[in-house]
Amino acid sequence: MKALEEDEFQLTPRKSSLRFRGFQANRTMSIRGLEGWLEKKSKLGYWQKRYFRVIADEDTKLGNHLAYFDSTTSTSPRAIIPSTAIDMVELYDRSKNNRAFTITTIPNDEGQNHVYLLRATAPEICSRWLAALKPFARTLSPMDIVRRSALVFVFSDEMIRAFAKLLKPRRVLQGEWICRRGDRAEDFYLLKNGKIGLYIRGRDGNEIFYTNQTPISFFGENVFLTQSNVIPLRRASCRAEEDCEILCLGPKEREAFLHKFGEVKGQLNVLLLSGIDKRIAQVPFLRELKPADLAKLKLGLHYRALDEGQVLFYENDPGNEFFIVYAGEMKIVHYDKKTDEEVVLKTVGKAECFGEISLMLSGIPRTATVIATKPTLLLSLHEETFKSFLTIAQLDINIVMRERIVNTFSQYHIPFFQAIPRSSFHQLAMECKLEKYDADEIIFKEGEPGDRFYIISFGQVGVFMGEKQISTLNQGSYFGEIALVVEDTNRTATCKTLKKTVLLSMSKEKFRGFFEDRPEALADVELKIAGRKCQIRSIMYHPKGVEKFTKYLKARYAEESIEFWRDCRAYRKWAKGVLPSDGKGKEEMQKRAEALCEKYIEEGAPRQVNISSKMRRDASNNVEAKEANPLTFWVAEKEVITLLSRDTLAPFKQSQEFKELMEIVSGYEVNATTLAKQNKKRGGSKMEIQIPDNLIAEAARKSSSSSSS
Repeated sequence: MKALEEDEFQLTPRKSSLRFRGFQANRTMSIRGLEGWLEKKSKLGYWQKRYFRVIADEDTKLGNHLAYFDSTTSTSPRAIIPSTAIDMVELYDRSKNNRAFTITTIPNDEGQNHVYLLRATAPEICSRWLAALKPFARTLSPMDIVRRSALVFVFSDEMIRAFAKLLKPRRVLQGEWICRRGDRAEDFYLLKNGKIGLYIRGRDGNEIFYTNQTPISFFGENVFLTQSNVIPLRRASCRAEEDCEILCLGPKEREAFLHKFGEVKGQLNVLLLSGIDKRIAQVPFLRELKPADLAKLKLGLHYRALDEGQVLFYENDPGNEFFIVYAGEMKIVHYDKKTDEEVVLKTVGKAECFGEISLMLSGIPRTATVIATKPTLLLSLHEETFKSFLTIAQLDINIVMRERIVNTFSQYHIPFFQAIPRSSFHQLAMECKLEKYDADEIIFKEGEPGDRFYIISFGQVGVFMGEKQISTLNQGSYFGEIALVVEDTNRTATCKTLKKTVLLSMSKEKFRGFFEDRPEALADVELKIAGRKCQIRSIMYHPKGVEKFTKYLKARYAEESIEFWRDCRAYRKWAKGVLPSDGKGKEEMQKRAEALCEKYIEEGAPRQVNISSKMRRDASNNVEAKEANPLTFWVAEKEVITLLSRDTLAPFKQSQEFKELMEIVSGYEVNATTLAKQNKKRGGSKMEIQIPDNLIAEAARKSSSSSSS
């Protein structure tokens, strides 16, 4: 058998089964109409050819029955096997060519059941019937349990059969401890049915509940990972939360299995240990966890094995799990009602993850259907387990999910954040927190003091004035910024969630502190508020605003002023970071200043700007004297802004380019009081330049001496 590489799984003919928990309606549709010839073994031991059909229950129109007939034209079945009566469906273990399977019914009141032994004409037909009927089985066989577990990704068919035969069933009553933390971990367990609670040591030394294990889960896998004869100790305690049936692999059986299939031990080590560590390290919001916290998290992870074509969940199903693709590939699809077609939204492969919003909002409807496009192994984390993990590890969800917060800034292209370098996003994320709301919850009311700014990370928010809803905000939209930008004003509308929603919020103090030196980020809000009454700098600080303004000026061959402003501003911002002791930095500053003079300031310059002769002389003298500094072009820069505002702002506001800009920023309808107060806002339209006091004094001195001469 080929060895399993650390970053690769053999995902070929080994079959993982259908998911344990199916959805009745979809499950019914998948097998309705299935029919064909099968041989049925009689009580006397003869094989009898019968025609089998899956037929709908005429009473419920939902459930299915398996019926068999003498021929394809027979209308009366010889017998019917109700789907509700099927206890177990499994491949017949004596079938050498995998063509036969058995159906065992649930015992009747007298404790008697019936076993049907059926044989197909080919292995693939047998597999099709097995796949269709297994979801109705009340009980899984040991072989089914192994095939549905993550072990299928390292076990061959021969290994699966051998392993299943070595498993010993054990009944555990509710409240009974299966194993305790610190015990010798000699047994390996697979949960067949029921629910098991996992208990770990808390910070106070006492055992506390962590998570539940559900059917197909296994525990005690450390017995396969030890590299010596030393028996590991249990890292957690397990207790039956309800009556359970588990399958146990004891020490003798384990040694017998590994003696026969010794090559699988290394592959189990990859699957159960190093592979998990590698996958978690590739998840953005988990990779920064401390080793001790990571060990706790791993105890709460579950494996989920899917066959090709198997559905993980359907669109609108309630979500409460986060998934990491351990191996394989899945497609995320949406059903388009208009075209009646399946639209593939995205393909996710090895090391990718999805569904993290479910860790914050339990039961939130899935927004798409996820289907395995090849045999796939997933790691899943339940929302309740995640909450327990945060409590036990004493972690703040805002810290753990900080990477998601950072991704929100870049993903939704919010103008506030387009002007901020991505390197600053982590600093910004430190100032934010996640807030969860149910449907129809009021976030704030009209007239209340504004103290927070919000971004919709997930969900939907309605904006109301009085009783009237004036707009709907969806994922990626932001709101609440007016009261943060305009002084002495309250909320201009009421905002209420329309469905379960996750918001990213920032307080007024954090908002103003972070954006104080970033007027570009606030330009979008100012344009929304002021509209046609906006000032020139709100346009020029806005990425789309300066783009539209430049386009307007180029059409009139007057773009040199805005180019000068842009280049001078870039020079000034760069020069602020040069220290007085930085010789090379000062040389580079001088070179850049000389280049600006040659391009814009000197008489006959290729892009000569319209500024006064005094300003032109002051800038040139400063550069010629080898005294270039961040303020060299400051006065000229302000003059250009003043001239643009006086000569071109009014006609620009009548242009098509300005109309397009207003459509982009989607201006608010604000009342006259708020608009009047807009003149009191901070930053944005004011040129707030943080320059050392000594440079300001030096510039003032030189300006004074120049004018006197």
